[in-house]
Amino acid sequence: MTKTKPDWDTAKEGPHPAFSPVTDEEIATARRVQEEAQLLAGSVGRGEADEKQKWLADAMHRERFNRANLELARKTKNRAAIFPYRYALALALRDLGQFSEAIALITTPKGRALKGFENLRKEVEWYRLAVYRDDAHECGCERKVETVVDPALRSTEVEIELKRRHRVGFVYSTKHGEVVDVWRCSGCGCLNAHNLGPPENQAAIHEARAHLENPHIKVSDRQLAQFADHVLLKKV
Repeated sequence: MTKTKPDWDTAKEGPHPAFSPVTDEEIATARRVQEEAQLLAGSVGRGEADEKQKWLADAMHRERFNRANLELARKTKNRAAIFPYRYALALALRDLGQFSEAIALITTPKGRALKGFENLRKEVEWYRLAVYRDDAHECGCERKVETVVDPALRSTEVEIELKRRHRVGFVYSTKHGEVVDVWRCSGCGCLNAHNLGPPENQAAIHEARAHLENPHIKVSDRQLAQFADHVLLKKV
């Protein structure tokens, strides 16, 4: 029996012309990225690695994964996928300290940021400046002062000085040859990336916060009082 199509059905048989056959190289790349992700997730070494080592391994995986998918999206002309993979790859390159490649990825040949990448372009530049800024750089901003009531002690209002800098993440620094902390000033927003740890007058604060974040430590309300903001951040 001969099959006929209705007049409105103009579809042609065969694969869509926008999707070219996937090459053996693309298949091999996808498999390699998946295998690396599985090994990283289940390896004993990952459990023993410190926070920065695990972060670097994840950043390297994000770079390879998003690069492979961006190339595939470009080849298949999948415009809806190009933007998110381009954005994610630029972020991974920024984290790995590959600032020039990250900027080239999200700018036109004339150096203007592509549409939707204006803020990311600025952020990549800030990270590059942070890495090459002197480790001991001081922006000179004053610490902000706030008045709070401590709920643990139910005390009267006390005056505290807020932390001037806070850590916003990590970046691989070719200058230092390792993953370093990125610190942002709460006043002017200036970034600095170094391996010196928190400022000396904030070291106790960060150590106390890390102590409290340990899930194996149980403390009472009375013990928590020694970590209250008005104690840790009091003027010295």
